[in-house]
Amino acid sequence: MSIEKKPGGTHSFFEGYTGFLFKALLTILLIVYVVSKVQYNSIVAMFFTVSIPLFIAGSSLFLVNVFFQYKKWELLSKELLHVTQPNSIIKSLFYGHALGAFTPVRAGEYVGRKIPYNDVTISDCTAATLLDKTSGLLFIYLFGIVALTGNLLTKGVIGKEEYLYNGSVMLSVAIAFLGIIVLAAWLLRKKILALNFIQKFVESLKKFRTLSPRVLIKLGVYSFFVVLSFSAQFALLTKSFSLSHSVIELFWIGSIMFFLKSLIPPITIGELGVRESVTIFSLSFASVSQAAAFNVSISMFFTNIAAPALVGLLMMWLKKK
Repeated sequence: MSIEKKPGGTHSFFEGYTGFLFKALLTILLIVYVVSKVQYNSIVAMFFTVSIPLFIAGSSLFLVNVFFQYKKWELLSKELLHVTQPNSIIKSLFYGHALGAFTPVRAGEYVGRKIPYNDVTISDCTAATLLDKTSGLLFIYLFGIVALTGNLLTKGVIGKEEYLYNGSVMLSVAIAFLGIIVLAAWLLRKKILALNFIQKFVESLKKFRTLSPRVLIKLGVYSFFVVLSFSAQFALLTKSFSLSHSVIELFWIGSIMFFLKSLIPPITIGELGVRESVTIFSLSFASVSQAAAFNVSISMFFTNIAAPALVGLLMMWLKKK
């Protein structure tokens, strides 16, 4: 039996391989830079003084977060993709985590979620995943803008000129990057819209019209609790490394951190380096040490990205066995 090679397959392979290497190199450089700025000894020493109960409480919120992620994906799978089997929905969610953690702009998550859904097209699954992600992003923006505005109104801007300057630079870079993407998409819109996948994807987006207000409200509620659990986890983990700070204050600082991070494209593996830098910057508003901020960020990486990715990889390996 002969195997037909797809045109451009080798090119696509090397293109993806080069992209991953670039992402890996950028991740290493960012992590090395951040660690060198924070000092390795301070990072290690923090783990010997951490509050174990608070650390466990914060880490365990990962389970709450995954539960509401599952409820969101279950809702969209049933309403848009007509998939009702819990086993398939769970596999889809974790396969997405597994492939999304290590691919540029988490593109693998869209492919991973499709794998268990044999009777669902890739365009339909991509559209549903996009709605899933967008609904969460809206609440990240809501929490972040409220927290940032409240922080500035209650504490003022005096003495925070450096933070405001750095924040403005980060925001300007993010807006410029997004502007370049939008401009490129506009200039190439005819070629993009002519692509077969894009045409199918646009047709898949039209299915959103069939969602009832009840479904949209449930999607909003689940998204709210996903973002709420992220910020609560951030607050408890930070509190475990820095006991002198209020959990409520740290919750709102966490909301600011997620908001700022969402403005930066996922250019590194698992957003390593980027997350640490934004966390250190955000927690500087509350005068939390850089070592504590770094440890909070790394802890969240392992609980929210590495752990689900490993579960997904294990599921895929067991399926092959």
